[in-house]
Amino acid sequence: VSMLLGHNGKGSDIKVKPMFEGDHMWYTVTDCRMVVVPVKANGMWATYLWDFQKKKIIVLDPVLMGSPASNIKMHHEGIVTVLHEFLITCMEVYIPGFNTAGHEYDMWEKDYSINAGQPCNRVKSGLFALHYGRCFNGEEVMFELNE
Repeated sequence: VSMLLGHNGKGSDIKVKPMFEGDHMWYTVTDCRMVVVPVKANGMWATYLWDFQKKKIIVLDPVLMGSPASNIKMHHEGIVTVLHEFLITCMEVYIPGFNTAGHEYDMWEKDYSINAGQPCNRVKSGLFALHYGRCFNGEEVMFELNE
């Protein structure tokens, strides 16, 4: 996120391109249902998920877990907006034939309400965020971590 915000949402080609293409890619990005992005912002980690089947963006914030969705949205909406625009632009640039039509930010549902268990402190938020990204099945986190 700091790279994107520091480059006016454009990022760095050297750091970004390998996430979408290269000999190390044994799968096709467009076949992925879910793009999982753990991000450290504002001193804590959260996991952002793009569900391409449902056109839904999910935010799992381990520090704010269980808070009202409006509170989580207030903390993350700006980041989600920047990341979404960047993700779709990267897919357009690096994936031949990717069609951006229908992928505008307003066309995607946003979900800030999923409860994956008890909240944790900022120090442990990175561990929890990675767990959420790994164990989220599209509907829920498959098993809960406890602080």
